[in-house]
Amino acid sequence: MHRHYDVLSAIMNLAVLEDLVARTPCRGIKLPAIRHTDRHIVTADELAALVDALGPDYGLMAYLGAILGLRRQSAPVCGSAESTSSEAR
Repeated sequence: MHRHYDVLSAIMNLAVLEDLVARTPCRGIKLPAIRHTDRHIVTADELAALVDALGPDYGLMAYLGAILGLRRQSAPVCGSAESTSSEAR
């Protein structure tokens, strides 16, 4: 939810800068606190068992999903302090 709001807020701020709208409707919005949820991280053995269970036709999709999920979890958010510091290197 927070990421969606950040994108909308950036779009509306650009609309204000481009004189498309007089004021952004995103002013004064208070989002609910972020709740941390523990997620199970699949082990290599569990992933291998899933690949075996899916068989030769769909097993590689499990590996692909694991790789893409890992990349998504470790990718910095655009414009964050992490992404700007990594770009500076």
